[in-house]
Amino acid sequence: MLIFNKQYRDEEKIISALAKKIKKSKTIKGHHKINQEIYELDNLVIDLDVTTYTLSVSSNNKKIIDLNCQYDTYDRLQQVRYDWFSYLLDLARKRCIKNFEKDEKNNEKLKKGQKILKDTDKIKQRQAVLKNALDTINQL
Repeated sequence: MLIFNKQYRDEEKIISALAKKIKKSKTIKGHHKINQEIYELDNLVIDLDVTTYTLSVSSNNKKIIDLNCQYDTYDRLQQVRYDWFSYLLDLARKRCIKNFEKDEKNNEKLKKGQKILKDTDKIKQRQAVLKNALDTINQL
């Protein structure tokens, strides 16, 4: 009956708020260190240590929460924390991959646009040369 545990409910609210932040943040950047994945959201830093299963959240270099999410067979709350940790890790990874793919598509479009501009400039230069040649011929 974990639902009646106040600590469980409070932690669940925090995890839900973090998941919502990950989903709705305007920017997300993922950094990898040895055994850690660090995700920087708009004004929040989520540090997920995959060896100790520790979730740390900070804002402006001020710790908000440290949560031990290591799996324990005999403690139901720790099992749920482990599931939350895995969920947040998966959610953040997918969001970063989605942003990366979106940036790649935008870069491809940008390169195509730059190529079109370059080709247009070449055409304008050729037209100017041809116009000068025509003017010179007409003057003779």
